[in-house]
Amino acid sequence: MPKLADTRTVPDLDAAKALFADYARTDLEIAKRRAASDVRIARLKAEYEADVANLQEARAEQLRDLTAYILANRDQFEDPRSVKTDFGKFGLRDVSNLEVTDEAVVFAWAKNHGIDDVVKTTTALVKPAITKRLKCGDRIPGARIVRGEEVFATVDSALLDTIEPVLCSPNAERAKSP
Repeated sequence: MPKLADTRTVPDLDAAKALFADYARTDLEIAKRRAASDVRIARLKAEYEADVANLQEARAEQLRDLTAYILANRDQFEDPRSVKTDFGKFGLRDVSNLEVTDEAVVFAWAKNHGIDDVVKTTTALVKPAITKRLKCGDRIPGARIVRGEEVFATVDSALLDTIEPVLCSPNAERAKSP
């Protein structure tokens, strides 16, 4: 039988500890950069909201005034129902919405009349119940419990907590910016 070559790059536990330390530092750097980008994104969103607040208020007032004009002058919007301009069009249009006032009554009506296209039923497996039944000895075709191992690496959350206060302070972000 041919012997397989040892392809491990980590020869012993000390090397594994050093590798995990590198992994943890990389993980912390990723978290640090994510937190920094979250701070920048929050700042940009706040700047945007402040920047457009007056514009949004003006737009809402303009729409209220336009709506009032159209409703006061319906005769101008009978045929055609809208006015086209270089910027788009405005006017009246017919709309309809379904309003369900009592879902239980609609469900009962559909059931009593054998109509199934107005009701959606979702079927899904309940995995905890399946697992419990399998553990109790039931045989369920198409399901089995698979046991094994998985590798994990968890960076101490206390280390992650140490980077947030620095990144969340307003001075920390400005100090880094050119």
